[in-house]
Amino acid sequence: MTFTSIEVLSLCSIVANICIISKNFASEITNIDEFVNLGKFTNYEEFLATCRGYGIGVATIIQTLTQLQDRYNKEKAESILGNCAVQICMGAGNNTTAEYFSKLLGKATVRVETENSSSSKNTDQKGNSSSHSENESYSARDLMTAGEIKSMETDTQLIVFSKKPPLKTQKAYQYEIFPNPDVLLNQNDYENHEDPKQTEKFNQLVNEFESKAEENEEKKQERLEIIQQEKKEKEEKEQKEKDDNALNHYLEDDVEEDV
Repeated sequence: MTFTSIEVLSLCSIVANICIISKNFASEITNIDEFVNLGKFTNYEEFLATCRGYGIGVATIIQTLTQLQDRYNKEKAESILGNCAVQICMGAGNNTTAEYFSKLLGKATVRVETENSSSSKNTDQKGNSSSHSENESYSARDLMTAGEIKSMETDTQLIVFSKKPPLKTQKAYQYEIFPNPDVLLNQNDYENHEDPKQTEKFNQLVNEFESKAEENEEKKQERLEIIQQEKKEKEEKEQKEKDDNALNHYLEDDVEEDV
């Protein structure tokens, strides 16, 4: 089962109540949970790039990296991940996922201190001799190895940014932040309520888009008319040159006959 980019956007609207927001900041993020179970989306990486351009945040949620690779193949999966400016690891389910995030985190320079002590007994003289040395060196190691990522505590997560240093944080459980809510609402009882401000903003953006599209269409027609006019003038000019050349040849032939 495959979907076009337009169908993906429609699906996002249904699943996550997507909001159209400003171009510079995504005030809300569309969550697509169990992404690989929704089918195969055509040109999904291009869809992500388009959403980012319009300030729409899309959270593509998967269980393991191998799920994504199995559904889209390895190259396509890398392209999808490359369009994600922020990648969060809440736990690595297999070695492939752990190794991916280990590589994504990069290397760190660590200081290695070594200490050596030795002693020996002198057979010719009384007493012992000893020596002691300390050395210091620097080497590179993974910021976190695949094994360390797989063994993370359940309340720990990794956040990797495209242009900022990564973070290792604790998960924010809502039931801990708000331990005694005033109202408990069953998920099935939830009813969506439109925000008038968001609706107004959406309608405004739709009108701007339609106005811009109409303006672009008018410019396109103007350019087309100019091209057609230039083509017509060029054809008329070429035809006139042919007629002039033909007339000149006729006159030259006529003069030669008179002579």
